[in-house]
Amino acid sequence: MFGCGFPEFVNRLRVEDAAQMLVTTDHSIASISVYCGFNSIRNLNLQFYRQYGMSPTEYRKAKRREVQ
Repeated sequence: MFGCGFPEFVNRLRVEDAAQMLVTTDHSIASISVYCGFNSIRNLNLQFYRQYGMSPTEYRKAKRREVQ
């Protein structure tokens, strides 16, 4: 129905939440990782790169440049 398995679907939602928090808050990536349900920053980084093609840090910088 979603074009992927359940674990991948859940990870997509978590990464989308993390992406929104990266842009709208100044929380650390570590705290965002825990808040969004990832068991490690490494796992967030891996899933984030798969979905957006860049690290959470790169994403935050790019989105903040767009706003300025």
